[in-house]
Amino acid sequence: MTNLDSAFLLVMKSARRGCIFVYQNSIYQNHVLGASSQTPGKDFPKDGSVAFIKLMRLEDSQSLRDELEVYKMLAEAQLGNTMRAPRLLGLVRDESGWVFGLLLTYIHCKSVTLSHAVKPGTSSSLRQKWAAQLRSIIYQLHKAGLVWEDAKPEDFLIDMNQDAWIVDFGGGYTEGWVPKLAGTMEGDQHALEKMVGFTGI
Repeated sequence: MTNLDSAFLLVMKSARRGCIFVYQNSIYQNHVLGASSQTPGKDFPKDGSVAFIKLMRLEDSQSLRDELEVYKMLAEAQLGNTMRAPRLLGLVRDESGWVFGLLLTYIHCKSVTLSHAVKPGTSSSLRQKWAAQLRSIIYQLHKAGLVWEDAKPEDFLIDMNQDAWIVDFGGGYTEGWVPKLAGTMEGDQHALEKMVGFTGI
């Protein structure tokens, strides 16, 4: 077991229906196993908190390693509440120890991304707020030595308080948003300016 595993271990045992997870001394059930990594779920621990489960496929192993490293660095950077990014709460494992999911901070957003939130009728004050939050989040990422890589409006969620959250640290490249500079801070800055322009500011 690696140090990263021990720091973010979520013990899971199989059950007749779904799975039973042991998380912070509370047991709760999940019924979204078998879906692809594009189909997230939501869990309700007995302590009343809510967690987001991101399932991973076998071919997502490199993406999983990339995300774990980012969440490790986020934890070590001890960024404040203004850094609206999910935190890693645990790993979802089967009985053999195979990791097939991440347990993350749940963002109350009704799946609204920046690309869906920006509409013709969106107020100027909201657009300015989101643009400022995008800049702040990317600045804090870079200050912590992290690169976002696959930067695009679909990877910013807008929560119930109309605040922007950055998500998806699995790497990759989306044509049209990040040039050949993808995977660099310069590439992030290029994509950031395009997203600020997308807000209409």
